[in-house]
Amino acid sequence: WIAFLLIPGVCALCTDGPLEIKRRPMLRDMMFYALALAELSIFFHDGKVVAWEAASLVGTYVAYLLVVWIAPILRRKWRERQGEIV
Repeated sequence: WIAFLLIPGVCALCTDGPLEIKRRPMLRDMMFYALALAELSIFFHDGKVVAWEAASLVGTYVAYLLVVWIAPILRRKWRERQGEIV
């Protein structure tokens, strides 16, 4: 609940104007957060975390970083390409 209630609330209190949240980044973060929570709940089911489970969590984080890094580049190229077609 901290990620969905406390952090946005503190952000809203720290801004001077209205807090604007973009849909795509919020959806991206929520999806990766839900995936990580699902992985954790599955991995903790037996009471221990083995190496491949830890590697899976690290892999999820690396995938998140790649999406955060590459998505704006792909979006910009897509918009440029759409502009050429129109």
